[in-house]
Amino acid sequence: DTMGAADGASIGVDIRVADELAAANLTFITADSLGAGKAGDLRVSANRIVLNSDTFIKSTSFSSGDGGNITINTHVLQLTGGSQITTSTALGVSGNAGSITIEAMELVSISGRGIVASSAPSGINGFTNGTGTGGEISLSAPTVVLDEGTILVEANREGSAGEALLNVGRLTLTNGARISSTTSNSGQGGAVAITASEAVSLSGSGTAIASQATFTGDAGTVNVSTQNLTLTDGAQINVSTTRSGKGGDILIQAGQVALTDGGAISATSTGT
Repeated sequence: DTMGAADGASIGVDIRVADELAAANLTFITADSLGAGKAGDLRVSANRIVLNSDTFIKSTSFSSGDGGNITINTHVLQLTGGSQITTSTALGVSGNAGSITIEAMELVSISGRGIVASSAPSGINGFTNGTGTGGEISLSAPTVVLDEGTILVEANREGSAGEALLNVGRLTLTNGARISSTTSNSGQGGAVAITASEAVSLSGSGTAIASQATFTGDAGTVNVSTQNLTLTDGAQINVSTTRSGKGGDILIQAGQVALTDGGAISATSTGT
């Protein structure tokens, strides 16, 4: 962590494991900024990374200094039991959140909810709760599976949210999993852009790729590009606005699209 006006080291935390990095039960790996200086970056490299039971890799800006960037390099990344990789800014601060970059050679799996500290779902999330901007999430892997898990970019105050950018082979969302961008104040929502060379599949009520504006900020765009897109059992791709903020656009490029059993692609506005 950095506490004063000076920046932290360019790489504040650098963890390199030849085989498996396993962490569980309220474990924290952090790189935070507590003052005007930028936090150092946080890098984790391992053949396999398994985070379980409310384990967190996170970077937070608590003042005017920017949070550190998080970089994950692995073959397999598994987040379960409410574990999260998160960058954020604290309430009302001007510092910017760091970015999250994840490169997995085989699989990213995000599943389950917390049982130790809270009931929050496992996820990869970027939040801004002040005037600074939220961090971008960039994820690349051949296979990405979210079972109740989340990938979220959110603007909860005046700062704008970052983007969620996924470059994958096959993306599967089930059991209420969400990839979404939200603005709940005057900050601008971030874009959600998904490129899947093989397929994108969503199933189950509450499962969604979404962008929403619930106050005066404008929602971000949802862009999905894939060969095969399937939405079933109430799953949705949705953009919405409930106040004066503008709703985002939905852009879909696909070889085949299948909507069954309540699957939907929709844009809704209930605001002014």
